Amino acid sequence: MNLLESLNALIGSDEQSRLSQLFGMEPARARSTMSRIFATLLQCAGRRADQPQWRNQLQEVLQVFAAEGSLPAAMTGAALDDQQGHAPLASVTDRFLKLVFGEQYAVITNALDQVNGTSSHVGQQMLRYGGSLLAGLLVSKTQTDHLDIHKLLALITDHMPVWSAALTPSLNTLITPVPVPQRKRRGGWLGWLLMVLVFILLVLWLLRACDSRQESTQPASAPVAVASAAAVANPLAEAASGVTSALNSVTARLGEFFKLMLPDGTALNVPEHGIESKLVEFIKDSSKPVDKDTWFSFDRLTFETGAAKLMPESEEQLNNIALIMKAFPAVQLKLGGYTDNTGTAATNLKLSGERANSVMAELVKLGVAPARLSAEGYGDAHPVASNDTEEGRAQNRRIDIRVTAK
Repeated sequence: MNLLESLNALIGSDEQSRLSQLFGMEPARARSTMSRIFATLLQCAGRRADQPQWRNQLQEVLQVFAAEGSLPAAMTGAALDDQQGHAPLASVTDRFLKLVFGEQYAVITNALDQVNGTSSHVGQQMLRYGGSLLAGLLVSKTQTDHLDIHKLLALITDHMPVWSAALTPSLNTLITPVPVPQRKRRGGWLGWLLMVLVFILLVLWLLRACDSRQESTQPASAPVAVASAAAVANPLAEAASGVTSALNSVTARLGEFFKLMLPDGTALNVPEHGIESKLVEFIKDSSKPVDKDTWFSFDRLTFETGAAKLMPESEEQLNNIALIMKAFPAVQLKLGGYTDNTGTAATNLKLSGERANSVMAELVKLGVAPARLSAEGYGDAHPVASNDTEEGRAQNRRIDIRVTAK
């Protein structure tokens, strides 16, 4: 059992109910929120584990934690604020969290609040609780399994892909920067292009300087120098243009992320052209009646290839849909599953139905009443793109939503 599985196992049904009352949310949502916090902490810790100074600081913090408390104490909420101001593990847990997140502390905690749909106060308390459980578990490992700091950190670094798979794309982007600049980091690609341009100018200046020195003795070499400058400049300019085009393409697909406010005060972090925006707009617009022709496609929902098992990155959008259902209690939805035309019609019909039911089951886990949902698979019927290309087939493999009551 890896560390994430061990931490998730601590949040059993009884603990889910306790956290539900403590933080004012559905038990299933409390479970998924804590699991996301655990994965975020493990991923951030793994990213810093190769820094010798950081390892020493972690060892010191865990020693303080062991002196002031334990995993059972953390389970009782010893890191959480209470009415009497008794939180014996709060200080050392805050120190642990700041060590794990480093300079990204404010950015990551804010991102967690947005993804989890929690207020800053509730988010901080849940993060403290999760941090105290992780610190307590690490202390327990050192005491019961007699692990030194290197073996302890190996439990984290050896399973980095597991932690990453449990995170939403937005959190992964913050913790694990990718080569291509993303929508939320528009300043980064500008700096990169500036460095490219400076390099190009430097190359041209050096070549021109060489050309000037050679004119008096070897005038015929000048055209070669100019050609070399062009040969260097053109690929670099094309690379810079490619970066810009890729960024524009990503931005154009779903638009910029913004805070979508729901009637109950919940703020969702969603793209302007995503399903959440379209669904809420349709629900709120009284001039748009419920019909059988208006469908909205999930845009950040993925399954394992050829299976009905949802990938972890789907959790963010499913949670958003559940929160929308909570904010609009009269709304009912039908889920439609679709595939491309690869394989037999019978197989596709079966798979599409299983996937639609899988999404419905996840929404029920997130607190949506089963009576408000229905699901049906349509196989390879009703394609939205040509099945002659891979891009078209990918578009046809989808889950759609239709509002049946509002």
